[in-house]
Amino acid sequence: MSDPNPSTLDRGVLANLQLVPLFGGLSEADLRAVLGDARLVPVAAGTDLFETGQAIDTVYVIVSGSVEVAVIESGRRCVVEVARIGALLGDTGLFGDGRYPNGARTAGAATLLAIPAGPFLAQILGRFDLARRALTAMSVRLRGLVTRVSEMKLKTAAHRLGDYLLALACTDQGQVTLRLPFEKRLVAEQLGMTPETLSRAFARLAPLGVETRPDGTVLLADAGCLAAALEDA
Repeated sequence: MSDPNPSTLDRGVLANLQLVPLFGGLSEADLRAVLGDARLVPVAAGTDLFETGQAIDTVYVIVSGSVEVAVIESGRRCVVEVARIGALLGDTGLFGDGRYPNGARTAGAATLLAIPAGPFLAQILGRFDLARRALTAMSVRLRGLVTRVSEMKLKTAAHRLGDYLLALACTDQGQVTLRLPFEKRLVAEQLGMTPETLSRAFARLAPLGVETRPDGTVLLADAGCLAAALEDA
């Protein structure tokens, strides 16, 4: 991916990066040293950042927007994760064979921090605190993916959707109106189902007070009742 109109890192950007687990606790000066020639890059929707097997030259931190992380099997592209703000992309391959293990494409307009891979890896390998944080971040992400696979095997589509909506609602009490963070195609991919299965899952949750609207908003008539029904399922 080319870097159209890259910008330097101001203090506001650095302050936000200090909230990313890998960079948490680093001073501004220390963070600038670790990031080196990193640049903030605005990226249009649907931009391919890298492909499976490509040699890693850049790792990315999502500053705004979201990115589809996908693998291709038998000619079919399968989204395994929709990474959001704060996610580090390309790190697993950086510590492995030096190639991206998957592909990545922006789900909408996004702003990314593009970090040259070689100098960044040298910084991490030269500092135990950064190496430990990098391994911790990868471990947390792996546990999240394992949890998702387990849920796909153990829970129905409607149950997975209900859990997802409650997580977006950030409450299990009262009426809630929320907006899906992505188009329904991506929500379906993230939950391990087809768009048709997602539609059927919404229909199965309708008797529990879940109403989906054409503009991407979802009404939960009573989040507590939905949570209780899912708990009993």
